[in-house]
Amino acid sequence: KPAVRVAEKTGNNWDEIKTVRLVNGAWQVKFDPQFGGPAETVTFNQLTDWSRNDNKSVKYYSGTAVYANTFNWAAKPAKSARFWLDVGTVNNIASVKINGITCGVAWTAPYRVDITKALRAGTNNLTIEVSNTWANRLIGDHSLPPGERLTNTTAPYRLDKKPLLP
Repeated sequence: KPAVRVAEKTGNNWDEIKTVRLVNGAWQVKFDPQFGGPAETVTFNQLTDWSRNDNKSVKYYSGTAVYANTFNWAAKPAKSARFWLDVGTVNNIASVKINGITCGVAWTAPYRVDITKALRAGTNNLTIEVSNTWANRLIGDHSLPPGERLTNTTAPYRLDKKPLLP
């Protein structure tokens, strides 16, 4: 049978996203000292790549670090509204909580999670757990004497002259 022509829909088949709020201010970041991270909470005035940090405990850190910040939200959103938190580029995975409510995990572009269910009018507490691979810890430990290393590998030759991962 001949096909019947159907009206075509024009436009995008995805939602248009617009920025309505930025999370500004200093971030308090806790690293795990058992994995070589700093024992004290570190303040990041802006979000930066750990591998470019001057502190070697941050630069060579591998594991999970917990970022904390707060932001104010003007009013409870309408039921039909959806709000997303864009966490930027993450290496390698980030789990987002607002007010203790898990909102999702970002592990690939566009690195966004839906935060609608967790938002409340007034102050909101944001925590993001960021985890990377063991590569930077192995690279950092490779330059230390064996007694000072936290990690060991059976293939140390693969680490020679390797750059740190972002």
